[in-house]
Amino acid sequence: FFARLAPLRQDLKRATELESLLVDAAGTRASSQHPWWGLLLTCLQTWHAESGNSELPVQQAIDYLWEALAEQKRDRFMGRGVFLSTVHFAKGTEFDHVFIADGGWNPRKDAEEEERRVYYVGMTRARQTLSFFRRRDEQNPFVDVLQKKLNGEQLVVLPPGEKTIPENVLLRRYDIFGMTDVFLDFAGRMAVSNPVHQHLEKINVGDLVQLKCSSDKLEICSEGGYPVASLSKSAKGQWGPSLGQIESVKVLAMIERRSDDVKDPAYKALLKVDNWDVPILEVVWSTATANIDSTV
Repeated sequence: FFARLAPLRQDLKRATELESLLVDAAGTRASSQHPWWGLLLTCLQTWHAESGNSELPVQQAIDYLWEALAEQKRDRFMGRGVFLSTVHFAKGTEFDHVFIADGGWNPRKDAEEEERRVYYVGMTRARQTLSFFRRRDEQNPFVDVLQKKLNGEQLVVLPPGEKTIPENVLLRRYDIFGMTDVFLDFAGRMAVSNPVHQHLEKINVGDLVQLKCSSDKLEICSEGGYPVASLSKSAKGQWGPSLGQIESVKVLAMIERRSDDVKDPAYKALLKVDNWDVPILEVVWSTATANIDSTV
């Protein structure tokens, strides 16, 4: 999208015109289900409101969008879902609905006041509703104080549900294969005519991919089984022995890597294209032992 805006920097455009350009650039990915294009569209809609949809230099919109995206990155509020955080990290933020987990809130006598203040910070992150969880085995003393102070007027106590959580859910874990876990130059060393680039172009955020052992590599393959990337040596050493415990691997984002990003001349000499895509992945796995398979 920014590449399309670059030649238009000095032109006068309304926000609605830029929104049309974005939808055209995104193609089939321009939907609320795609978190990154959706995030960019949200920022552009805010620019629409702030600019009053006036005709302004495109450069102003570009500067605004970069700053808005940088702010999102600093706050780590990207995509949809639940924001999971410690109380300390959430300082300075606010949310419409806040849930405070129980466990570990029983303070030492010499730290009771400090723990009370931390709990208060967690409570005051809420704008509309605030919910507390209570554990049977580790009762939170601060909730007892709240119940006595409020006398049931503003605090609704709900009985715990008795539904048992399935064991496979309790054993499930989530990890991310980020930039340090993926061999970044895999597709970069393939000629532009190599099918790997076509397969990478077809991959969308949310697509499932496969992990496949191939000689000394742990390859990331498209849904059809074509290798499009591979894990780094360190990531292969970590995940290779646990391949059979992985339930699924999903694409979180596609990062464009450029030849200029490669600083080592020896590695740069091996590249055959100027830019290529690198997948960032979410891996869902189980702590339960399983038979190791060569493909997941």
